[in-house]
Amino acid sequence: MDDGQVTDDDRYLYSGAGAVGRTTTLCKSSDHPDQTLYAVVQVFTSDRSDSDAMRKLIMAYTKALEGSSACH
Repeated sequence: MDDGQVTDDDRYLYSGAGAVGRTTTLCKSSDHPDQTLYAVVQVFTSDRSDSDAMRKLIMAYTKALEGSSACH
């Protein structure tokens, strides 16, 4: 993610081919309560690059992760 951009709140890093999202502090794994949970997505194609789509995807995916059983 050499051309990665970070959102103003520093929760998301995204580029045309991948993204990382940090969950809120309320999202904790019962197996690892002292660790922060991250969402990661990556596109494995060299001819497709859309950083705006990746930004939207990682934000939606991270929000869904925060509402899942993985955060309880």
